[in-house]
Amino acid sequence: MTANSINYTGRIDIELNEVSATYREDNGQCLITISWLLGHYGLNKTCQLFLSLEGDQTSESRRFDLGLLGDGQGERILTFAQIRNPELIKLRLKVVETNLEGIPLIKAQGDKITPVNLNADNRSRSFLKMVSSPDLTVPWRVEFENDEPVLKISEREDLFQKLRNKSQIFEPLVLADVVRQVFIWMATSDLSYSDEVLKEWVLFFERFSCPQGFVQTERSHEVDYEEVVEMANVVSEEFAKKYDFIQSISSIIDAEEQSGNV
Repeated sequence: MTANSINYTGRIDIELNEVSATYREDNGQCLITISWLLGHYGLNKTCQLFLSLEGDQTSESRRFDLGLLGDGQGERILTFAQIRNPELIKLRLKVVETNLEGIPLIKAQGDKITPVNLNADNRSRSFLKMVSSPDLTVPWRVEFENDEPVLKISEREDLFQKLRNKSQIFEPLVLADVVRQVFIWMATSDLSYSDEVLKEWVLFFERFSCPQGFVQTERSHEVDYEEVVEMANVVSEEFAKKYDFIQSISSIIDAEEQSGNV
């Protein structure tokens, strides 16, 4: 039986806190660990588990048979030779039961499971994902994939490595505007705020003068959009002031000039 042949009927939506996933990169390999606690649903022990991996900027969707559900508790480690942008990975877990007619039916499913990066340090454990893009003809761009903001940086002329890993000026120069763009997108889009990443963004905005509930409010008028833009500017400015971005940029430029004069 393949995951492609499954039919949908009366499925259970698995809660995000019932499935956890992590990944780490080691010696050119990517190891993804997924664990689940599903015993309380009372599903048949002979149900099969399938895992789909999507969203790493390829058209490929990888599917894996994780075996029988059993008591509903388990863990698996999957090893990949290469994943281009593991920051963008989304996992989907399916619990499948075959009925008396031999037809496989999805009994439960969990979507948009985001593995936590175990390699990341505290600074980079951000809910803003930064990924490389070989086709990008501008230095950077904010895009919104699978209802999640992603900062893409061009790979051309090794720019991604130079900006992401070596340039001190990159983050203070661009992050305030990234925050502004993400705020406008979230406040003017129809989104599900049950997603953990979006919850983190809402809490982040509220730390920088955004009233509670402002982002989630439904809007349809031009006046509402103008209000969103104004609040986006406030949040962006408060964020920049909090981390002294202007002073940081000025200091970095001064240091580079002094270094060049030595």
